[in-house]
Amino acid sequence: MGKRTKTKSKRKGDKILLFLVEGDSDKRTLETPIEAFLDNQGISGIKVKFAKLSKTEDGKKVSGGDPTSDISIYPENIEEQITKRVDRTTEEGVFVYPKEVVKIIQIVDLDGAYVLDENIHRRSDKDLRGEKRAYYADHIETDNLFATTRNLQRKRENIDYLVSLENFKLGSKSIEYSIYFFASNLEHFMYGIQNMDGDKKIGCAKDFSLACMDNPELFEQKMRTGDYLFRDLTYAESWDFIRKRGLNSLLRASNINHMFEDLTSWGKRFMEEQINND
Repeated sequence: MGKRTKTKSKRKGDKILLFLVEGDSDKRTLETPIEAFLDNQGISGIKVKFAKLSKTEDGKKVSGGDPTSDISIYPENIEEQITKRVDRTTEEGVFVYPKEVVKIIQIVDLDGAYVLDENIHRRSDKDLRGEKRAYYADHIETDNLFATTRNLQRKRENIDYLVSLENFKLGSKSIEYSIYFFASNLEHFMYGIQNMDGDKKIGCAKDFSLACMDNPELFEQKMRTGDYLFRDLTYAESWDFIRKRGLNSLLRASNINHMFEDLTSWGKRFMEEQINND
């Protein structure tokens, strides 16, 4: 395959494939390569939109964050809360209405959610205090043991619920849904770094996206056939493994390869439906 020039996808349509992500680094890493993947699969007539979910800090909603660990969100209200936290406009100012969404894919960082409480330690290095949490292969360090333990418990409850869903209630509409993980987070999977600062995250995401434009095969190598993927496990088995209580959710791992299998089969169905509707 030859080099892809840096051009914006020309795909058009009034139907939306909606990705729910936690921040800019996820969006910048995945958006352009996924557009290219769909183009290469011949899937047209749909817009790809990435919605950064918000988190609550000091009682206020802040764009970009992890609602699954928000103590005010629990399985009984998470669909409603995520609907509220989906930014109604993207950075490009394109409105996203639930009635236009035909599929939802959520991507989460696990952040060691399934570690045992005994693997959560009070931070000992005074020089690192103020960074809230730090992740390691065999433990998490934090300035606030109670808050971290409570947040991770809530995250487990919410993720367990989301993994069980086949359809997500976005507003009043029930939409086909699936969820995929990076452990312990996106940067850990991509670059082998668990505790990367925000500016470096964005820089690495930009560099990767640009590299994929020049070499589209790079994205496939990393996300579909690369190391640290659960290629020998099914989608359900990958979730069962990573949610085992212990250290699995701190591994460098992802089931993102299953997302592309899902998109390929879904795309074929979507295109057939468009032909039949025409």
